[in-house]
Amino acid sequence: MEIGKLVWNNYHGILRFGTIKSKRIDQSGWAFYKVKWHDDRVYENALRHRENLTNKKHNLEEYRSDQIKMASKNNLSKVIQEHENTIRPATQLTNKGLCAPSPRLDVV
Repeated sequence: MEIGKLVWNNYHGILRFGTIKSKRIDQSGWAFYKVKWHDDRVYENALRHRENLTNKKHNLEEYRSDQIKMASKNNLSKVIQEHENTIRPATQLTNKGLCAPSPRLDVV
């Protein structure tokens, strides 16, 4: 992983995305990274709540290489596009005030 690359982290189910700002290797060979997290309010609120409960700081300044994973802008764009294509028919019907057809059940 190199400086400037997009990475992700999962903190208790909160999916975070950020950009690597710096890298260092410690004496045991582990790579550590400083990351600029993007639109990270949900994580920040969760961490603030945890710190209020424990009266301890839990914020990490650096992330070991096994705590972050590479993300692909191209892959994320494709996932979002597929999501949009999946919901588009239902959204179009809803926006027009129509509902999707349902099977007709005749009462005999």
